[in-house]
Amino acid sequence: MTDTQARPSTDSFEVRFSGPGARWLRLLGHRGLAPLALLFLALVLFVPGLSVAPPLGSGEAQVVETARHMLGTGDIVDTRLRDGSERIVPPGLPLLQVLSAAASGQGADAPLWVFRLPSLAGAVLAVLLSYWCARAFVAPPPALLAGALTAAALPLGAVARLGEPDALLLAAILAMQGALARVWLSRLAETRPGPLARKGLPAVFWAGLGVSVLVAGLSGPVVAGLSVLTLSIAARDVRWLARLLPLPGLAILAVIVLPWFVASALRGEGGIFSGGSLTLFAGILSAAGIGSPLGTPGIGAPPFAHLLLLLATFWPLPAFVLLGLPMLLRSTRTPQVVFFLCCLVPVWLLIELLPAKVPQQALLLVPALAGLAALLLSRGEEGAAPHRAGRILRYAAAGLFAVPLIALVAANLIAGPLTGAWPSPPGAVIALLALVPGFSAVRRLARGEPAAALMPALGAGILLAAALWVFTLPSVGPSMGPSVAPSLTPAPAPASVAAEPAATDPAASGTAQ
Repeated sequence: MTDTQARPSTDSFEVRFSGPGARWLRLLGHRGLAPLALLFLALVLFVPGLSVAPPLGSGEAQVVETARHMLGTGDIVDTRLRDGSERIVPPGLPLLQVLSAAASGQGADAPLWVFRLPSLAGAVLAVLLSYWCARAFVAPPPALLAGALTAAALPLGAVARLGEPDALLLAAILAMQGALARVWLSRLAETRPGPLARKGLPAVFWAGLGVSVLVAGLSGPVVAGLSVLTLSIAARDVRWLARLLPLPGLAILAVIVLPWFVASALRGEGGIFSGGSLTLFAGILSAAGIGSPLGTPGIGAPPFAHLLLLLATFWPLPAFVLLGLPMLLRSTRTPQVVFFLCCLVPVWLLIELLPAKVPQQALLLVPALAGLAALLLSRGEEGAAPHRAGRILRYAAAGLFAVPLIALVAANLIAGPLTGAWPSPPGAVIALLALVPGFSAVRRLARGEPAAALMPALGAGILLAAALWVFTLPSVGPSMGPSVAPSLTPAPAPASVAAEPAATDPAASGTAQ
């Protein structure tokens, strides 16, 4: 369904931004210009530090190690880790990293940033798909706001610079949700899709589902299943599911996923249900933890720990969500708010109830929160709270923005001394400069002017990203995790030596030769 076809059912949210700061939103929020503006913003936020950021944890080392081994041996089917556990890495990201390294002309000897390019592409695509998802319900200016808030969220900036599957998983889920939004709206009589959309949107949904399986096991199907189930309950109708074309869709899913199982079975010289394919399937099942594609052990934490994490680390998004809270309480039955709540609440409840908390889990909540904030803030004064309550809410939003801002600046100042490393003077100076646009955004949030606050908020985010990823983290990286670095460094041995690493030299199993 096209955007114009979706609009008749959502006229109540086609409110143009007004007031201070709205002029630039209306200017950049043109249908042809908004995606280009978001592309530029995403690159400015995500590219700095890509080549110098240190690895954070073992997840990136495991995936890059697998990709290097695939390049060294020429076996692109074997995605087992070489740490002795024989666990299977879902094949999507290692395959993309192999293609990226091969395209660079350096193969297994490519530097680490080359292996990070698929994650960067996934993060940029997630920003653009967040805009596309919001466009099912609103005009380009509010959808531009949704994409900008997604791009500025700190967790997405982190996974964009690390060779891990989270950014690609988020992009695949957003493709599913953007198609699902339009299919769900098509059940309304006034939003009948055209013939091309009736077939194209379900294809996008099932293709996104297949990509999510290759990238992160069952994480994508779990999120899609929860969203579909909750939407059906909210609509009190399951007939709309026929519009997803389940039988052709399952065929698309099989075309994407089954070749890998077949290739694994053939490699093991057996049928599709032989040991090789069953081992691969078991590995994918073991990696099905939401937001933890490598099955990384989580941290024990009580329920609602992710809510506190969200308030602290999703900067600057929570402040804008809080400003839209009064409109949320008045709009819980509108189709557009219902959709984002159905995509947000069940996934949030699931990850809160999981006994092991993984920080990447909360990343899946970012686009739904950003889309919801854009929907609600697009109502302008119509959604404002009463005078006294509104003033308290505005000050709370300003505080939600200011506290993480100050904490991030302080982290750039004290990270060096705390880790025993020399502090980075450029990182400290750039972080301090971020306070100028940051406090400008705080003042505008305190006045209840979200459109005016967004531009200085993005300016502060760009400066903080440059300070943190280009200067501060590289300066303290060696003292944070030196044991991770060796597995990310290409070994000098020729590929011929590494043809059978497990058989020739057990010590070589830790790194692709």
